[in-house]
Amino acid sequence: EIVLDGFINFRLKDYVVEVADIVDAAVDNFLLEKEYLEFIRLLKYFVEIQEPKVTEVHILLEKNNTFKLVDRKGNLIENEYLDGFSLELMNNSINYEDLLISSLITLAPRKVVIHLINLDGPTDTVKTIENVFGRRARKCNGCTFCKKET
Repeated sequence: EIVLDGFINFRLKDYVVEVADIVDAAVDNFLLEKEYLEFIRLLKYFVEIQEPKVTEVHILLEKNNTFKLVDRKGNLIENEYLDGFSLELMNNSINYEDLLISSLITLAPRKVVIHLINLDGPTDTVKTIENVFGRRARKCNGCTFCKKET
């Protein structure tokens, strides 16, 4: 005979603790994913209600966690929103991904082209842009913009 309560409480104590930790981690991951999806939904809403300030934006993402926003002719897009946050970015009080997403939402372009210049990542940034802008966003892996920057 085996007393299951005693066996579980004494022999499987470490196993029960490990299972509880795994369940806690799974719940945390689920809640984070739910918050992220709600955040993306909110950003999509802002993009939809925003009047487009430019037709097309090309994002030149570079290895050193920097980016440039240019129009379809390659001219740098000037935005007072970007200028205001560039100082905060230098002081590391704001993430460059946050600045990029905020700038794109402010500009609300009809089309977003993401150029990955000599870049292995930042996949999270690209995924966020694609999630927020949906069919408006596309990735480029080699064009005249990309060749100019290399």
